[in-house]
Amino acid sequence: MEGATLVNLTLLHHQLGDQETAVAYGLRAISILQEVKEPHFQAWAHTWLAHALVALNQLDAGREHYNKALALRQALKQESTYLEPSAGLARIALARHELEQMRHYGEIIWQAMQKDPDLTDIHERVRVYLTGYYCLQAVQDGRALQLLTAGHNLLLKLADLITQSAQRQLFLEMIPAHREMLAVWDDVMNGIPI
Repeated sequence: MEGATLVNLTLLHHQLGDQETAVAYGLRAISILQEVKEPHFQAWAHTWLAHALVALNQLDAGREHYNKALALRQALKQESTYLEPSAGLARIALARHELEQMRHYGEIIWQAMQKDPDLTDIHERVRVYLTGYYCLQAVQDGRALQLLTAGHNLLLKLADLITQSAQRQLFLEMIPAHREMLAVWDDVMNGIPI
C-alpha cells in the first residue's frame, strides 16, 4: 500500500534529519490515505508529519497535525496510541514554555508508564519517555527522574533483544531519541544540569 510506505518514509526522513523530505512524504501520504479512507495510517502520517514540522520550528502547523492525529485515534477508540501525538503536543508546550501544558502532558505520560512501562503500542517509546521527563523536570515534579530511569531501562531492555553487537550499537546510536536518552542519562548521572 503506497500510503503506508509513504508514512514510513515520513518517519524515516524525520529521524535522518531531512525534515523537508519528511514533510513532503507526510503530506502526500495524508492525501492518499484520505482518498482511500484509511484513518489508522492517516493518524500515523499526521504524527510523523507533525514531528518534522516541529523540527522545522513550525509549531502551529505541528500542533494542528498532532491534534488531527489525536482526533483520528479517538474516533478509532485506539486509546493506547493517544500517547504519541500527546507527547508531540508536549514537545510544543516545552518549546513555548507553557508550564500548565507541560504539567498536563507530563502527567499523561506518567499515567501511561504506570499502566504499561513498555509503552507497547507506541512506536517511539524512548522519545515519549524523554518528553515526559523534560515536562516533569520543567515543572519541578519529583517524578521526572523516575520517568528518565524507566525510559533508560526500556531502551537497554530493547537493545538487549538484539544479539549482534554491531546492530545493537547502531540501535543505540543511530536513532536520535536513543542517542538523546543515553546522553541525558549520562548527564544526569554525572550531575550535569539539563
